[in-house]
Amino acid sequence: MRHSIPLRYHAAAVELKRCGAGALSSGYTVAFRFIRLCLCAAAMANGTRASEIVILHTADVHGHVFNAGLCGEAREEGGLLRCAALVKSVRKSSPDAVLLDIGDVFQGTAESRRSRGLLVAEIISAMDYDGLVPGNHEFDWGIEALLKFYEKAGAKVLAADIFTADAAHFTQAGLWPASQQQDLRPPGFQPFFVKNIQGARLAVIGLSNQHMPRWFKPESLGQWLFFDSIEAIRGILNSVRAAKPDIIVLAVHQGYRDWGDNPANRINEIAANFPEFTAIIGAHTHNAAPMEEINGVLYTQAPPYARSLGKITITFDVKRKRIVRRHAELLPADAAVPPEPELAARCEKVRRQTEEYLDETIGSAACDHSPAPVSPGQSRIQSLIAAAVAERTGADAVLHGALADAALYAGKVRMRDVWRVLPYENNIGVARLTADEIEEILAENSRYYNSPQFRGVYGLTYRLAFDSRLPRISDVSIGGRPAERGGRRYTIAFNSFDLASAGDRLPRLREITERPASALRDTGWDTRQIVIDYITAHPDFDILNVPPAAGAVVAPDTAVRPERERKKSN
Repeated sequence: MRHSIPLRYHAAAVELKRCGAGALSSGYTVAFRFIRLCLCAAAMANGTRASEIVILHTADVHGHVFNAGLCGEAREEGGLLRCAALVKSVRKSSPDAVLLDIGDVFQGTAESRRSRGLLVAEIISAMDYDGLVPGNHEFDWGIEALLKFYEKAGAKVLAADIFTADAAHFTQAGLWPASQQQDLRPPGFQPFFVKNIQGARLAVIGLSNQHMPRWFKPESLGQWLFFDSIEAIRGILNSVRAAKPDIIVLAVHQGYRDWGDNPANRINEIAANFPEFTAIIGAHTHNAAPMEEINGVLYTQAPPYARSLGKITITFDVKRKRIVRRHAELLPADAAVPPEPELAARCEKVRRQTEEYLDETIGSAACDHSPAPVSPGQSRIQSLIAAAVAERTGADAVLHGALADAALYAGKVRMRDVWRVLPYENNIGVARLTADEIEEILAENSRYYNSPQFRGVYGLTYRLAFDSRLPRISDVSIGGRPAERGGRRYTIAFNSFDLASAGDRLPRLREITERPASALRDTGWDTRQIVIDYITAHPDFDILNVPPAAGAVVAPDTAVRPERERKKSN
């Protein structure tokens, strides 16, 4: 059945709020309390019985326990502890409220990293989440750490698209499991759950992201298989329908994009193929979407870092078995919402220890190091990262981009400064490549020229030009000398994200480095720790005085990146 949102209710609520209706302590506004009373009165007049099903959700929390500030900066908003207070408030009036997280919940902050995510798992457990959807950053620390997190969190793990079965269990056409046996899934994982709430049966399907193998190398994912999103939903829908739900909600670690779907975000396609979904709850793109309608399906997405708690309210006519109304909103976790006191007290020691760790001075910079490029792909921050990688690995050259917009300023450098520059965990790998292979990789990288996705180099210079919109690489020099042909191989360092194809932006890089002759080796060294060690070992560092920090030499009259490639990088 295809449902539509009665926008007249939403418009009335907006108007009442505009006229000054204040917020109630329960987290509801006067406007929505008024609408709810009107609906109940109408239901009684018609001889029906209306129930309210409430679904709360968080997305892209990224380990932010205390606030939404990056790297421990003080901000009076966001964080799981404030969301916990909001959840507690909503449950006073809606004790059956379902609570979901839509992925990327524990990676991204020092307080979470220092406990390998277990601090966040403890809070998730205390908040009594009903379901957790795996995001891509759940795999950053490996499957073992992921399973330990889920075990401690104690909530259902929802992923209709993740299997661990041997290939023999899958059909050749479509590669869908011939059997839906639970032992084909990771321990504790399930595709959906059904819950009875006030006479209505709610089904929640979980979906991760089929693009996972393009973000991670096989050794990071083990034997886990990630299926096509559309096929995964189709494969489980018969089982969902057999449970006779009145309401079906999809919780998916993918996000809606105004300019259309891409392989990692297929919300438009999902909504078009499955109009029976009452709502889709998204994530991954770090957008905030209070309430949208996509192909007739309600769509909502909470903002990152727990800055708001998402809330869906579905009014269901139990007697007539139909949905009367759907509404979605975002409840701000701002300064007006104090952290949940019991959990805050429990986490106070960790908060103090994390602040001490982030305030630790690790070295000093002789001058400011800005992320602003002095030429495409090349900046002081990019060169600092690459110089540190080159020194640690002994590589002849490094291909690496800046990972954030943060700067390091002259004077003392604290741990929190490095976390701002390097917010993600990536290992460094080295490969032995010929000059021809290096040129192929540089040509592929040139598709993103003048965009944030364009990687800079270190220890290597080259000329880049575009002939009829096609890149031409020439005059490659490594270590200040022209690159040798005739079978000579050079050691080139990359980060693990790029080695996995950078989300399919650099598939040729992955293909070349995976050749046996490339002798690709994962060093096991974390990029952030490499930079920390470099800063500690080089007092008053000035990266421009560390040769050979040089990048591409670009022909100024022809270096215009093709428009179609510019669009691809967005």
